[in-house]
Formats: sequence, C-alpha cells, structure tokens
Amino acid sequence: NNIIPVSATLKVNLRWFNDADRNKMIEGINRVDSSIAFANNLPAGLYPTVIMKGMVQPVKNDTTLVNRLNGAIGKLLPTANIITHSLPMMGSEDFPMLIINSKTNPVYDYLWVGIANPQLYKKATKEGKEFPFYNHNPNFEVDLSAIPFGTMIGATALIEMFKK
Repeated sequence: NNIIPVSATLKVNLRWFNDADRNKMIEGINRVDSSIAFANNLPAGLYPTVIMKGMVQPVKNDTTLVNRLNGAIGKLLPTANIITHSLPMMGSEDFPMLIINSKTNPVYDYLWVGIANPQLYKKATKEGKEFPFYNHNPNFEVDLSAIPFGTMIGATALIEMFKK
C-alpha cells in the first residue's frame, strides 16, 4: 500500500441545474487536477486528462403537464396523496434525451410512485425523516404490492398525455 501507481482513474458523476454550474464544476475539477500535477512537478505529458463520457440535461418537468397529469391521477387516489415538488431535484436520468430537442422543447413528466414499505415509511416519517427510501439507499425496500398500482398510474398518465 505504499506504492504510488503510474496512473489512476477517477470517475465522476456530475449533476447540475444549469450549464453555468456544470461548466464551473468541470473548470474546478480541471484546476485542482492541474494544480496537483504542477505542485508535484510533473512533466506536462503526465498532467491529468479529462474524458467526457456523456452528458444529459437535468430533468425538469413541464408545469402545465404536471398539473394535467395530477388531475387525471387524482381520479385514482386522494389528491392529498399526490405530492408535487416545486424545487428541482438532483436526479440523474436520461429522460431529456428521449426528446428530439430537449433544450428548447422540454415536454416530459417524471413521476415517482411510492413503493417503500408502508410500515417503514410511517416509522421514518414519525422520526422526521422525509423520503428516506430512495433507490440508491441501503434502507430501500420495495413493497411489491405497489407495482400494479404504479402501473395503473403510469398507464393513466400516458393515456392523458395522448389526449389532445
């Protein structure tokens, strides 16, 4: 463990809300990399290189469409159970890539269906932990009985989107 390798690979997944933030993060990473190389007197040929694997725009729901779909979904369950987040979230999804021109014509809606174990969810809520069961969390436990209902919600949203 005291051997310094000739090379190393660092993989980073960046998330951002706008291009200015994305560019600032990339510039910062490059500045730190180059500074470390410079501080260690590396020759230019050994400076870090950045390889961009891919990029997608942040998922941003269309407010008009959200309201329309919430109305249709509200026929399936009490509207009190429909939670609309007005703040952006740091989800990392490729849904914007499904749209031909997602930068100038974002028309999509990202739905989350609650599938957490109801007892564990109630316990976490009582303890003041909001939404503790995201899918990249060691506490994530799917309530399999929610899948048919989630399918019904997805189908209802899709049918609503096909209406004029």
